[in-house]
Amino acid sequence: MAFIYRYQIQNKEVRKRTNLKEYEDIVIESIKKYYENRIKDCRVERNFFEYRLIYKASNDELRKVSKMILKKCPILKSEIITNNSRINGVKYFERIRQKYYAFVERDEDEKPSKFHLIDYDDFNEIDSFSEVAKKRFNEYCLRHQKKITNENIDIFSKALAIPFYMDVFTINLNNSYFFEQDIGENNLVLIEGYQREYNTGYQREKENIQKIISYLDVENLMESGETYDDENLMDGFNISKCLKIIDGEEIKKVDKAITIEFPEAGSVKNFDNKNYKNIDFSVHNVGQALATSLSEIGKPPFLFFDFGVSEGRNAFNRPTIRDIDLSEKPSIVISHVHRDHWYGLTIFTESFYCDWYIPHQYKEPLFLKRCAEILANGGSVSYIDSPIMSAFGTIFKGSKLSNYDPTRAAKQKHENGLGMKLKLFSEKVNSDVNVLIPGDQNFDYIPRSYLSDIDVLVASHHGGKYSWSTRQDVFLDIPYNYNNGQIIYSYGFNNTHSHPSSILDYEERDWVRRHDTIKDSTFKLKQDY
Repeated sequence: MAFIYRYQIQNKEVRKRTNLKEYEDIVIESIKKYYENRIKDCRVERNFFEYRLIYKASNDELRKVSKMILKKCPILKSEIITNNSRINGVKYFERIRQKYYAFVERDEDEKPSKFHLIDYDDFNEIDSFSEVAKKRFNEYCLRHQKKITNENIDIFSKALAIPFYMDVFTINLNNSYFFEQDIGENNLVLIEGYQREYNTGYQREKENIQKIISYLDVENLMESGETYDDENLMDGFNISKCLKIIDGEEIKKVDKAITIEFPEAGSVKNFDNKNYKNIDFSVHNVGQALATSLSEIGKPPFLFFDFGVSEGRNAFNRPTIRDIDLSEKPSIVISHVHRDHWYGLTIFTESFYCDWYIPHQYKEPLFLKRCAEILANGGSVSYIDSPIMSAFGTIFKGSKLSNYDPTRAAKQKHENGLGMKLKLFSEKVNSDVNVLIPGDQNFDYIPRSYLSDIDVLVASHHGGKYSWSTRQDVFLDIPYNYNNGQIIYSYGFNNTHSHPSSILDYEERDWVRRHDTIKDSTFKLKQDY
């Protein structure tokens, strides 16, 4: 993750006849000396130089670096000044407005809600970028040899180098960002724009700037107590225009460069050989997100099903979270790849060493980057494509067709994700208790065999939309509460989605006894049911 600053000589004639490569050592030395540990990387090409920072730079800083470079390059400075009519206050270098591939993330109504941006020039010259990425990744592997389980680092780096090294950041879309050109159902567009800097009051602003971690050293990060939050990148971007819709061979080229091949999981580590009567189930208070866990009595969790925290525009309602314990290296299963279900990775960095299990779904570049970082730090990532069963429950995949409309195939992340049903034991009622965790899964895409005899229901989608259908009796998709069971709503204060918005529908199906994480804190089966 980095802020990219790319500059060229402003005067076109000087630019044409000047090869900046001749000044490469001086340019890189100047940049590194000025920014020191804020530098992620820098490079010099014939027509431009570029550096990537883990902090935003102020306009004043950008000017000072340009002057420093010219001071150490008197020949270049002379050439630039001689060919400019204005000497005092002349702009020797100009920042290049960049092009970005913008991967579209859509909300529950399939409207564009976020763009995940990667630099177009990196992927326009894919062979060159691949070599840079591989070199940086190999440097990382050598520093952390003990963590790399693959014997052949060269092969390992080819598979992970680009997604590991690429810079990705996310912007929220609002009305000011929509274009006259309708992007329709397309998932990839080319845009032109730039990251915003601070224009005034930088010293005051500097005190409030969060550090953007380069994601190259998890071990040092954990020792420093810092986290991986990306939120300060949100909305820090001006879109100039949408250049074109990307399709065909160009999509294949980019997808191939960032895609990682994951193995199929035949089982989930830790999801077996347990006495179900000794297992506690928790729904953690993580704000506008979902994180649930299984643990043996008196022990840390051995499995998480979803691992989210509030993020993006809902980051403000993230509570202080004190009950996430990864000391036993639990397995982490993700119901679907929306950030509010996996973003705990950015806060609880020990999870980079865990085994992760995900559904077969379209994955935005940011998630692929995180997967590469998990693999590079000794964790694993596997697909779940068929039910995983144990004595106390099943992790299942969504149905291919709707229970309500057998002609409608699953087509989005709330329809083809994972769910989990458990059989546990409650001392309070002295009987077995069936628990259903659908994630954000629409109920009519959950196999019917998992929709009956439920005592504890974690409301789908934080108590929000639970079906694609708008028919009048849509609430019938919700499983009926025959056993005076309890429903759990996991959501954050004043969230931007108005969740939970379907409480009346759940009550129509007799889910009246409820636990709200925002009011009642973390739900624990052994004490709260």
